[in-house]
Amino acid sequence: MLKFAYQDFLDDRRFKKTTEKNIRNYQTMRGKLIAYCSKHEVVSMKDITYNHVRQQLMECQERGNKAGPMRATNGDISTTGFISAFVGETFA
Repeated sequence: MLKFAYQDFLDDRRFKKTTEKNIRNYQTMRGKLIAYCSKHEVVSMKDITYNHVRQQLMECQERGNKAGPMRATNGDISTTGFISAFVGETFA
């Protein structure tokens, strides 16, 4: 279910004429979060928590990716918007 929601998100962005560069960024950054959640048996967008985002970022940092795929802050509008698009409520 999570992977289908993610694909729907990408398709929606393409429909809204988002640039290919931004689509690639979504695939890189959000794709890693989706893979992390799938690996940890999170199957629904509604089940993603701030802790999942933070833990995924910490794993990236441990592998040497200091920038990480996204900021693990409650104020990260791009990540919260991505999740809120499916949940229909504010992600915190």
